[in-house]
Amino acid sequence: MKGLPRSLDRGIWGSAPAEKATISLYGKTFHVAAAGAGIGFGSIHLEGLPKGNILIQGVGGTVGFDGNDTGKISATWEGDFSLGSEATEDTTLSGTNVDILTSTAIGPATLELVEPARHV
Repeated sequence: MKGLPRSLDRGIWGSAPAEKATISLYGKTFHVAAAGAGIGFGSIHLEGLPKGNILIQGVGGTVGFDGNDTGKISATWEGDFSLGSEATEDTTLSGTNVDILTSTAIGPATLELVEPARHV
């Protein structure tokens, strides 16, 4: 059975229980590419979502960075983060790069530590 009959056979919309998914990036290595003194960008793949169709009803995020070693984060580093259905391929966060969580500024680094920025 396919199409509309299958959809109608699945029950009343909203009868499935809602599940909360929390995805932690703690301890993940995140590589940022920058040519010389140019603007850098990078992406990380989120894992842990359940299989099947997903209806996202709300998203929040807290992001911070720790260089964890000398010379890994510039003393004047600043950035933005977003959550999208596609990874960015350039230095602009727009379109499908921000279709889940809009772009949010992350403060400058101090001694290779970037304080967490929260966005909901």
